[in-house]
Amino acid sequence: MEHLEVQVIPLVGAEGKPIGVSILFNDITQAVKLRAELLRVHSELETAYEELQSSNEDLETTNEELQSSNEELETMNEELAALRPNSSCAPPTAAANPFNA
Repeated sequence: MEHLEVQVIPLVGAEGKPIGVSILFNDITQAVKLRAELLRVHSELETAYEELQSSNEDLETTNEELQSSNEELETMNEELAALRPNSSCAPPTAAANPFNA
């Protein structure tokens, strides 16, 4: 399918009276095809951008959840450390354990 642009230009004589018409035809088929391709690619780009935004939001939510879990674990570690008599991370030895006697 071909696309043509038509220009009609009136020709005016010396006295200002019309003496004819000039008609120009320009083949704009390639420009129309390129414009359609541009619109298609632009649409795909918008879709990809929206998907990236959605993925980014999901990652931000996951990151916030992980940060919250990390803070909870740090608090629990601090509480456990406070319960240990010498705040050492090593488990008590058998000799120090009164239940083994």
